[in-house]
Parts: sequence; C-alpha cells; structure tokens
Amino acid sequence: MNRNRQAILFVSLILAWSQTSNQQALGQVQIGPKGPVATEPEKAKSDIKLHQLTVTATAEPVPVLKWRLYPTVDQRTPGNSVPLWYRSLLQLNTNSETGAWFNRINELSPSEKEAIDWEEVAKAVEEQSLSLDSARRAAFRSDCNWELQIGELRGPETVWLRLGEFQELRELGRILCMKAAVEVQGGEFDRAIETMQTAMRLGTDVAKPETFINDLIGIALQRMTLTQVERWIAHPDSPNLYWALAQLPRPMIEIRSALEMEMTLPQRFFPWLADPLAEERTPEQWNELMMTTIEDGVGIGIQFPGLGNQPTREEVELAYQQFAVRNYAKAKGELTEFGWTEDDVEQMPVGQVLALREFTVYQNYTQTLAANAFLPFPESQSRADDLYQALSGVGRESVVGMLLPAVQQVYIAQQRLETYRNLYMVVEAIRMHLSLNDGQLPSSLDEITVVPAPNDPFTEEPFQYTLKEGVAVIDVRFPGWHNRYEIRVNDGAETR
Repeated sequence: MNRNRQAILFVSLILAWSQTSNQQALGQVQIGPKGPVATEPEKAKSDIKLHQLTVTATAEPVPVLKWRLYPTVDQRTPGNSVPLWYRSLLQLNTNSETGAWFNRINELSPSEKEAIDWEEVAKAVEEQSLSLDSARRAAFRSDCNWELQIGELRGPETVWLRLGEFQELRELGRILCMKAAVEVQGGEFDRAIETMQTAMRLGTDVAKPETFINDLIGIALQRMTLTQVERWIAHPDSPNLYWALAQLPRPMIEIRSALEMEMTLPQRFFPWLADPLAEERTPEQWNELMMTTIEDGVGIGIQFPGLGNQPTREEVELAYQQFAVRNYAKAKGELTEFGWTEDDVEQMPVGQVLALREFTVYQNYTQTLAANAFLPFPESQSRADDLYQALSGVGRESVVGMLLPAVQQVYIAQQRLETYRNLYMVVEAIRMHLSLNDGQLPSSLDEITVVPAPNDPFTEEPFQYTLKEGVAVIDVRFPGWHNRYEIRVNDGAETR
C-alpha cells in the first residue's frame, strides 16, 4: 500500500480503534493530518493560545449587506466550477515561494504584521496570477459537480479512491489566503472581500463529494479564510463584517451527506452485509465467507489480531479459528439480544453466528453513531465518551466494527469552524458597540444591543467574556484546545 493510499484510508476510516488500544475518551481525540490522534490533556494556563487584537470602533455598514463573504446568486454565472478548479491547479507555479510565505504569515498575529515584508509576499502572490484568475471564475459559477459517483463504488475501490486533487487544492487555498492578507494589509477591502469569497467557495466545493476526507479539507480551507477575517478586523480602517459573517451558510460545511455515505462503507466494501441471509450456505461456506472477509479487511490496512499485512491463507485460517474461540459464545448472546431466538442461534453453524454478529454490528452501531450526530452538538458530545468507549471494544473484535467512520471527530471539526465564525461576529458586534458608546468596551456581552452577540456553538451559551483594566477577554474552549482573545481599543483611530 503506497503512502498516498494509506493517508486516504486512514482519514476516511476510524482505524484508530484497531491501532491505538484502549481508546481515550472522545474529548481527548482530534483529527490530525493522518487521522484521529490522541490530544494532550487540558492545557495549562501557560499553554493557552493567545490572540491579541487591537480594534477600531466601526459602525454597522450601510446597507447592512454591503460586504459579503460568500458569492450571492446574482454574482454567479451558469456552469460547473470543477473544470476551472482543475485548471487553477494546473496553472499553479510549483516553484514559487508562496508556501514558505504562507507559513511565515501565519506564525504572526495580525498585530505583528509589520514584521512581514509585504512587498515580497505580493510578488509571490503575483506569480500565481493565472491560477488565481481561474479560481476566481470557478468561485462564481452556479454549480459544482465532481462526478465521482462515490455511491457506485464497491469492494476495495471504496477505500482506494484517490482524492489527491483535493489535497492539492489546500495549496490553492493557502495562496488565496495570502492574496487576501496582502489586500487587507494594503487597505484594498473590495479586492480582499472577493478573494475571501473565492476561498470560502473553494472550501464549499471541496466538501461537495460525500466523504469525510472532503469535509475535513473543506473545513480546513474555510478556517484558513476566517483567519484572514481576523486580520481584516485588526486593520484600523476595516469595515465591519458582522453581517458578512452572518451571511455565510449555516453550517458553513454540511456533513450530513458524507455521514450518510460513510455509513454505507462497510456494506459497499463487504456486499454480503446488505442481506447475509439472501442465500443458503453450508457450514464450510460460512467459514469461507468469514475468512475472505478477514483477508479483504487486512488487504486495506485493518490490523486483525494475530495477522500481519500480507498473511498466508494458513495464517488467516489460524487467526479465524482463534477469533471464533474468543467470540463465538459472546456472538450467540448478542444475536439473541438483537432478536434471534436461542433455538435458532444454537442451530446455526459457527461461521454463520459470527457472520450475523458482523451484520448486527454494522446495522446497529452505524445507526447509533449516526443518531448521535443528529443531536445538537452539546447533547451529542455529552453522550460521545460512553458511546465511543463501548464501540471501541466492539471494534477490536469485529472486522466490520473497524470500518465504522469517525463521525464525532468530524462533528467536532464542523462545530469548531462554526465557533470561529460566531466568535468573529461577537468581535464585530463589539466594534459596533464601540461606535455607539464613545469607544467604551462593554462590561458584558449583554450590554451589546445594536446586534445580537451569537452564542458559542460548543455550549449553546454566551462566550466566556470578561472586562478588566480596559481589556476585553474572550475564552474559547474546544476539546483539547483553549484559545484566548484579548481585545483592546485603538484609541488613536477615528470611528468608521
């Protein structure tokens, strides 16, 4: 298995169940560049990620939707955006130093922008002008269809599907964010808003295919774009983007379609799961079905107890026999719990009992995962620790269980993106408040009356806000993360 395929497989599947024994509670797991990874425990105060913003009093725009961060219907032209996204990729200047500049820009906060040689950054962006022009035209097309037909894939192709172009589009997203940063720095707000619209639409389009990989890339692209919103807010002459942030779709990246498709992955990889009783099988055929299932699972990277990456048939037979000894009695009990009578189960061959257990794992646990993700996030997260602890035990003794997707981790990523959007709306609401109250910061978010201050999506309660010695502090906590925003008023700037 080559590295590209391993990366695709690892993000798409929750192989963490088989590769990290005794999973931590979900609140201690996050999606990393190679899939679900354990996070550090709650960070100490000294490890809080600090954002320092100096803001200017800025009134509500007139008209209120003068600025928009997402292309509107009247801005779009007929056609499919996908060919233009591909063209933009082909036109990327791979010899450019844009990657290094992107990393440099993101090492510094918006208030530290004087440490950047913006002329050099602008030159690097200019080297990508052909690619950026194609991207701009793609963003304002009316439709997006990648024509991957993911639901038609069967067998190994369900996990060997190559999605390399979407990873490459992350580089385009970085360049778009650099372009927006240059434009914001120069006060070219009309151009910056169009660039951010392009980047936001790129994230939406990348997330169109029904996979969690695409959703996660789309979320990452839009998070990068929101970082440029933070840069915009810190500019002393910047217009207010409260309503532009509100105009973004809710949720910014929709994960329901991918959730439903990912839940069919075991059945599409092992077609017999659709109806395991569709044909009569002898005891030998049931055993053969289970051994073939194990072989196919190992072939895509599932770590099955007692087997390496390329086992012989004899090794598979031995591993299956050991698996049967460990699980037969438990599997019989589980089948009766799920509706089969004890007499029916006792008359089944061993292989059939184990196969039907795999079927019940697929049917019941995929639906349990999906149902939990349908709840509002706070309720879903409160149930997640116990739910995933139970499923991790199932996954270690079930081939199908190891294919269950990382639903909650993707849900967390989606909600983190929504949290950043709402956070920046709160900051923009504060800037409006400053414009109406002689530049005085509110002592609480309840004092802001000009527009609503959105809640923290993680808690569905107001953000944690304090005011002390002329500095407003907003604490934002995600599972495994703690971000603190210190907001000061730029007293020397005029209200805009």
